[in-house]
Formats: sequence, C-alpha cells, structure tokens
Amino acid sequence: MVSIVIVNYNGGEQLVEDLAQVRDHAPEADFEILLVDNASSDGSADLAKRAIPSLRVLPESTNRGFAAGINRGLAEATGDVVILLNPDAVPEGDALHALATATRTHPELGLLGGVVTDPSGRIDVCCARPLPVLNDILWEGVFLPKRRTDAYRRLVRGADPEPIPVAAVSGAAIAVLRRNLDRIGFMNEQYFLYNEDIEWCECSSRAGLPVAVVPAARFTHRQGSTTRRNEAIPFAARMLADFQFFVEFRGTAAGAVRWRWHIRQRVRQWLYGIDALIGAPSRRSRSRARTRIYGDLAARVASLRWAPANEAQSAHPDRLDALSKAGGV
Repeated sequence: MVSIVIVNYNGGEQLVEDLAQVRDHAPEADFEILLVDNASSDGSADLAKRAIPSLRVLPESTNRGFAAGINRGLAEATGDVVILLNPDAVPEGDALHALATATRTHPELGLLGGVVTDPSGRIDVCCARPLPVLNDILWEGVFLPKRRTDAYRRLVRGADPEPIPVAAVSGAAIAVLRRNLDRIGFMNEQYFLYNEDIEWCECSSRAGLPVAVVPAARFTHRQGSTTRRNEAIPFAARMLADFQFFVEFRGTAAGAVRWRWHIRQRVRQWLYGIDALIGAPSRRSRSRARTRIYGDLAARVASLRWAPANEAQSAHPDRLDALSKAGGV
C-alpha cells in the first residue's frame, strides 16, 4: 500500500480540487490519502471529507507547523511507502506511481523527491539543491539566483531515467520507505516552516541512506497562496528556521547567523523602500508593506539572542518578541 500524507492549513475550496487530482492520479489500486488538518478555521477539511469520503482526516487542535503535521501523518500511515505532498503540489500523469516504484526499487535510498515545477513548467531548483551554507543568507537577500547543482542541470536536460543523487530535495514531494524511517527518524518539530526538509535530507544521508530525485515523477506546484495572507509570519519563520538549522543542527555560532540576517533585512528594507517610491504603481502598496516588515525584522534580529525553546517550538515566529529582548529567553 502507498500512503499519501498532506498537511492542510486553511486550504479553502482549492484544497478539494487538488486532493481530487491526487486521488485521480493514484499510484496503485491499494492506496490511502491522509489529510492532517492543522487547526484550519475555514472548514476546508470538512469540505474535503464530504467531497472525498475515502479521505482520512487527522485533525490537530493547534497549528504546530509543517513538520509536526507531517509527523502525525507518518505515525498514522499504514503503507510500506509514504509519499508526502504539499496540498498545492499536483501530480502530473503517473508521477505518484513513478515515485512509489522508485522508492521500492531502490531501498538503499532514504528520501526520494519529485521534480517540482511551477505552473509554466519551469523546474524549481529546490527539488535538486545543495545543502545550505551561511552566505546563502546574504546571497538570497539581494535576490541573486539560487545555486544550481549538477543534478538540477541533469533534470533540465532530461536525459536521466533513473533517480539522480542529490544533497537535498523539495519538501513539496518526498517519498520514503517505511522501514527506512527507523534509521532516518521523523522530521524535527522544532521548525514551524522552512528548513525541516533540508535537515531531514541531511539526517538521511548521515544515516547512510542517500537522497535522490526521480526524473519521471513531476509535480506542478502553486506556491505562496497561504503565506501571502500575512507575510510577516512566514518571513519571521524563515529567519528563525535558519537559527534552528545552523546553530542547533550544524553547531554554528549564533552571532554569525544574526549579523547576516540583519544585513539581509536592511538590504531588503532599502530595496523595497526604493520600489515603494519609484516602482510600478501596481507594486507600491505591497512594497511599502514589505518595507515596514523588513525594517521591523532588522531591528528585532539586531538584538536577538538565540536560545532553544524548552517547551515550545524553537523556530516558531511567536518566539521572535521574546528572543529579541536583551538577554534572550
């Protein structure tokens, strides 16, 4: 059996359409779809259950983020192969079958990712990416292109039928053999959004189970529909996720992360400030809002004293106020 785990938070009516696409592109006759609902307030989980009665809905009382939702699904899944999908990652053709087949055929691999494309068909670099380094914080801060890997270039050429080894795949579409979870472990729930998939890939490799991307498993991903409702939250979560990853997982000095993020936020504040003054009229309102957000985040990170949480999630955006006070928490 193949178990497909999807985490939902206020997916709206679009969630039903996307789940129907997953159901209609079933990987095999014996499969299940588990929807972990992270305390949605829009009734989307109930709507999805009425439209797809076979759906297994796993409700959460609070929104503890993506990693916690995925782990709930992993714990409840009954298949020998578990495929993790973002709710807005829609399979193309036999993508789910190709991903499940590759996972069973290559048990020596830990995590196998799908080829994630945007609606125009362009391959996302995150589905075959290198592991992050500290200076990526500054590089991405000025909107420079993300680093390309040889695996990504091979995907673009389209000449490889077999899984391609890569350091990390995208969390939008990942498959794992259930028996390999004992060696890899579940996702780190200290993350709220971002980096949990990267750390998971690195954990898989450290456990002796390499990571690969499956060229035949293609998924179209519509990004940003949820996070754009209140951009300050995902921006803060992205920043704290880097503290969690580099400081807690990699053992990097917190100060090295802090000054890079402070520079990044100030640069973004400056760039959006210029756009708010002289940019296209259609962008000015959004650029003014982002100027305020980045200015606020820059001030907060300048005084941030990183400390892992004792009982809460370390990288939850709600912790930013406490961490930004003198002396940390």
